[in-house]
Amino acid sequence: NNTEILMRDWDFQLKDIQKDIHLWQGEADVNIPTAWARYLAKELPHCQATFFPDEGHFALFQHWEEILQTLR
Repeated sequence: NNTEILMRDWDFQLKDIQKDIHLWQGEADVNIPTAWARYLAKELPHCQATFFPDEGHFALFQHWEEILQTLR
């Protein structure tokens, strides 16, 4: 479950990840709490986070063009 993944020891520190990270999160997501996404965004040194207000877990389907453009 999501809690187990996020709460166990990952054997590395998020601050040590030096790759560029893009994170997209619907703020109304009931599967992955926004607080966890905000924590990841804060701890990853090269993270660009985008939060979609009033959108849930499948927000990426409404924003796929924007997401693909960013990844391109």
